[in-house]
Amino acid sequence: MSTKYPIDIHVRTEQKIDALTKLVEKMMADLDQIKTDEDTESADITALATAVTTLIASVNSLKAQLTSLPVSPANQAKIDAIAAEAEANVATAQAALTAAQA
Repeated sequence: MSTKYPIDIHVRTEQKIDALTKLVEKMMADLDQIKTDEDTESADITALATAVTTLIASVNSLKAQLTSLPVSPANQAKIDAIAAEAEANVATAQAALTAAQA
């Protein structure tokens, strides 16, 4: 009877070690997934920043081209309205980028 007790404790200890090992392995897998998700999010934010930068450059270029054209006052009002809408969209995109980076 005295020899069974140490063996029983040893078996339970090994079971606990196995359970802890599995738990640590699960935690490591979860941490790897979190890092992968963060890397993906970072790449998405970089892509968004590039898109916003391109959008700003395009809007500024279009605005410069339209400003240099001789147009009637009625058409100039339409151009100004389009430019204002484009600038509002740029501001919205910049705000989204700022929020994504926070």
